[in-house]
Amino acid sequence: MRIRLRDSLKTQEGYWYEGKLTRHNHFDALAHIDDALNRVPVEFADEDRRWFMTSCFGHFLTMHREMKFFGGIIQRLLLRELHHNGPTDEMHFMLGNQSVRFSKVEFCLITRLRFGVVPETTMYAAVENGIHERYFPGADEVSLEHIRGVVTGVEFGKAYDAVKLCLLYMLNYILMGVDKRFKIPVWHFRLVEELDAFDAFPWGASADILYERFLMVFYVPNCRVNYGPHTLRLNEYILAGRRPFDWSEDDMGIIREKMVVEIFSNSRPAK
Repeated sequence: MRIRLRDSLKTQEGYWYEGKLTRHNHFDALAHIDDALNRVPVEFADEDRRWFMTSCFGHFLTMHREMKFFGGIIQRLLLRELHHNGPTDEMHFMLGNQSVRFSKVEFCLITRLRFGVVPETTMYAAVENGIHERYFPGADEVSLEHIRGVVTGVEFGKAYDAVKLCLLYMLNYILMGVDKRFKIPVWHFRLVEELDAFDAFPWGASADILYERFLMVFYVPNCRVNYGPHTLRLNEYILAGRRPFDWSEDDMGIIREKMVVEIFSNSRPAK
């Protein structure tokens, strides 16, 4: 017997609600990278721009800069997510009478980012006389705000310095959308000193994991979920994903279970 798609909805239509999504990708900041590459000393300006444009992130500079983000469309799509028997890293949605899929394949096609096994990175250390030492001397921690200050206002002293700093800025601020107070991991500084290694890293897999965790904590209406030190509201769930690597898979599972309870104890049918 054919199963109706509506019977597989994670959020039944009677519990659909108006919501708000906040965008954190900062694609408008691509202009900062353009400006930084334009400030590179003339003797290596062409090479720096060539390297960035052919890197794993270079194609984003060719994007249309006036794109509009419509959170309501995304929210209505997520309300139509379906239970399914496919891989756990896939999402299925009901569009009309059709079931459509969003998986790593589609994510890769859209972003053109590389996939693969994410290697162990905890053993990485900063490189002596690298960009960490040259631009942030004596700093044990470097925040995204510090990176942004260099990218938007500092003259670059060596070939590829602008490329390396722009790659870190692109990765953390534009793609991952982390908060300006976020501390850039030391292994990012280590990896970017080897531009070929940075370019070959499976950033698509890293981004996909992060975005998947953003979406997995979406389905809660206007209510609070208490978990350890975290008290989360609907408009903070996406922000909570800014620190996904502080949470183990057990943490995420417990939070999702609490959210399911909250859906049925705090929701009311949409009018």
